Amino acid sequence: YYARVKGVNLLLDAFLEKTEGHCQVINLGAGLDTTFWRLKDENLLPRKFFEVDFPTVVARKIHSIKTKPPLSKPIIDVHSTDSLLLESHVLDSDRYCILGADLRDISSLDEKLKKFQLDPE
Repeated sequence: YYARVKGVNLLLDAFLEKTEGHCQVINLGAGLDTTFWRLKDENLLPRKFFEVDFPTVVARKIHSIKTKPPLSKPIIDVHSTDSLLLESHVLDSDRYCILGADLRDISSLDEKLKKFQLDPE
């Protein structure tokens, strides 16, 4: 597990450095992953960081974000508009989005990602 996490982090960091953050990241099956907060702390955030998991998992993570200031503050800190969306299965800010979706329904996932400003280019 450690080797997998470390390997993905190294690849992600290299990608972010190469693109100078002018990119988007989609974390499929994100679970309770904390990569967004690590990247924020290291000043490596992409233009937008998306997380996708089953709605029940997303609801649990959103509840944790709402009730724990160390998780919510970094999201608010990088949000500059009045458009913060916070619902039970979706949190969408300028730089971070977590949404509930079933990866077996790709067309629905595609619609949701576009709705929350995924740039397909």
